[in-house]
Amino acid sequence: MNEILETIFIAGGCAQRPNVLDWCPNTNYIAYAISRDIALVDTDQTDNGYKILETAAGHQAEITCLKFSVPFLHDHTTETTTSSSMLVTGDSKGQLCLWKINTDSRQRISLFKTVCITADLPLTMARCYFWEVENHEGVILASHFDTLSFVRSTSHAGKESEIVLKPLIFTPAYILSFDLLHIASKVLLLAVGLSSGCVKVFYSDQQCTGGFIHGISLDQQRGAWIRDLAFRGPTHDFPGVLPGDSTEFYLASASDNLIRIWRFCQVSEEHVNNSHDGDEMTIRQLLIAINTSECQLTLKVTLDSILSGHDEWVHSLRWHPNALRLISSSMDKNVIIWEPTDNNKQNDSLWYPQARVGDVGGEAAGYYDALFSPDGSKILYHSFFGALFMWELQNDVMSPINCPVGGHFGPVTDLCWESRGRYVISVSLDKTARICAPLANKSSFAEIARPLIHGHALNCVWCTTSVIVAGGEEKIFRVFSAPVNFYQNMERVCGTTLEQNATTYYAATQPELGLSNKAILADSALVSEELNGNNESSASSKTGPPDEEELSTKTLFPEVHKLYGHAFEVFAVAINQKGSVLATACKSRRTCRHQLTVTQIAFSPDDQFLLSVSRDRTWALYKCSSESATNFTLLVKTDKHSSGHSRIIWTCSWTHDSLFFATGSRDKVLNIWSTSSIEEGKVHKKDSYEAPDSITAVDIAHSFYGAGDCYLIASGMDDGRIILLKWMSQTQIQTPNFSHIKTLDRHEAFSGTISRIRFRQKEANKDHTGSGETRSQFEFASCSSTNIVKIHRLIMFN
Repeated sequence: MNEILETIFIAGGCAQRPNVLDWCPNTNYIAYAISRDIALVDTDQTDNGYKILETAAGHQAEITCLKFSVPFLHDHTTETTTSSSMLVTGDSKGQLCLWKINTDSRQRISLFKTVCITADLPLTMARCYFWEVENHEGVILASHFDTLSFVRSTSHAGKESEIVLKPLIFTPAYILSFDLLHIASKVLLLAVGLSSGCVKVFYSDQQCTGGFIHGISLDQQRGAWIRDLAFRGPTHDFPGVLPGDSTEFYLASASDNLIRIWRFCQVSEEHVNNSHDGDEMTIRQLLIAINTSECQLTLKVTLDSILSGHDEWVHSLRWHPNALRLISSSMDKNVIIWEPTDNNKQNDSLWYPQARVGDVGGEAAGYYDALFSPDGSKILYHSFFGALFMWELQNDVMSPINCPVGGHFGPVTDLCWESRGRYVISVSLDKTARICAPLANKSSFAEIARPLIHGHALNCVWCTTSVIVAGGEEKIFRVFSAPVNFYQNMERVCGTTLEQNATTYYAATQPELGLSNKAILADSALVSEELNGNNESSASSKTGPPDEEELSTKTLFPEVHKLYGHAFEVFAVAINQKGSVLATACKSRRTCRHQLTVTQIAFSPDDQFLLSVSRDRTWALYKCSSESATNFTLLVKTDKHSSGHSRIIWTCSWTHDSLFFATGSRDKVLNIWSTSSIEEGKVHKKDSYEAPDSITAVDIAHSFYGAGDCYLIASGMDDGRIILLKWMSQTQIQTPNFSHIKTLDRHEAFSGTISRIRFRQKEANKDHTGSGETRSQFEFASCSSTNIVKIHRLIMFN
């Protein structure tokens, strides 16, 4: 028997901070930070469009900065075509990781080395520059508070080593941004933006042998934080430059809501001497005299322009790879592309907003990083709520591109499949619920709807085909009904026809000062206007998944009920298989059967039993009355000695035949319990498995695994790993054993605590291969505290 495990879907929103999104010029991959992980996005439109290929885990804390390596090129317009690149990331505990990106490898991103810059101090920015890419020789820069640290990476005889250089300290100011430029073939120019409103420029030789020497200070508005800096290199290098060719290069700096463009150009020694002659009053020139062992030159710095177009803080500045254009993003919900009236800059010209994109109104809270694609044909930026946006530039005309990449921007607490596995819904502490479903071509999943967008942080969820029950940091559960436009989207985008309930709700809206989604009736004036008004932005006129604007405004579910009864914050929910009985639990000190909070509830597939597990290290089993589906009587109540666990019981799950159930605990033990003696009021432990870490989530597949009474079990752990097990329930064997199938490491699974695992509720797809083998497929979804949702597929050949 052979097994193949593949990841078919990954969702996660970009981190809520700047400097965590970048586009690789070599491999054309997009990388962004999701909590502790790195998401690698495929931009190849010939292969099912944009999607997250994989995530990489190497940090133990939140990633605070991310950037692809910048090779030292003598001509900034030179395009690289190598299939590999380097990526540097830093986290909130001072750890710096260098990653290798390789398109030719099955694992496209792998950890190359780890460098400790500081001890438990957050890194604000990190950059890496290589003058010999193949040998990984270059310099790594990282800033934390008032210190800019340098690590020189060298390679000798195939051995990698690091040399820590003398840091730059800017007390009492804080370092907010920096950028490095390679000029004149032998000189490194470093610009550092400070919280004091000053930009300090340093220089060094290419090998950084003498450290960085201060060249000049560019004072701006006092107290205006320099949030980003970006160099644009000269079109020609200085040595051997032809007459008439430009050696000018630029530095863009963002301070509060203003952008300053500084122009650098090489001047001769004669020009410097003449600038001091005569008695006329002139403006003092800003000059940088660079003197290294291999190069001597003088640069003149002038303030070229001050750009005013944003109303809030500017967080990001990036230059176009070919043209003289600058892109900026701000918390005012605008992204602007700037260019001079004379693009050749042969004469002084004014800069103006060539294009502007963004939002007007709505829930958006502004944008962080904005950048051009490596060929300059697209722009990419991300919002405060973790979504990615993309536009295409063609002949100065901009058109939006649907980039269905993103997800939750807070810890994901729970998820649930629809009763027949046609979609999965997840909830998070980011106060949103998101529905993902397989696309019509079955190539991947995509987000189809966002039933909730704000209110309370959500702890638990359960759903049927047309009803969602969600609970958060409040004392009530809210019930939502699927509107008509959800059924239409499922059929249009996914090719799936759902059984509609007798609803008259077409959609829902979010009141400005309310938490309850308000229903829009199918015969309302708003619906008639949308259906008959030839609205080009209507979701029905598009063929792909809904974009971010549609998801946040047009895919809400109307709230139809509020369920009261709990005195504390709700925590767990479950619905029986018929969808007729709802069980809920809340955080509390004491219940009728448990002393502490009930952590999870599970109905048996035959709806005869209800299982609850608790923080008090016990579990309880109830039986449904034959007279009423809402009456349950206690069958078995364990204590701290008979429960089989010595720590908190986090999770439980039933087998599909209702003969066994599993419990998982912080004590690293997975217990299997048999209900064969349930008529006698007894449940005995059938088997136990000791995991390498605390068990926080468990689920059992909805069909047998292979031949015989073999069950497939997925167990998620506190460290983010997932263990796949098969368990034989043969009664003639006294001590049946678990068999290990596969362990998903932190790269394949998660880097943080797994919140929930759910197998897809459908029969295992079985077909015959050309070699006569039978192939079965099992799919399961999982989520974690690191803001990520993944769907895996296990293929078994026998």
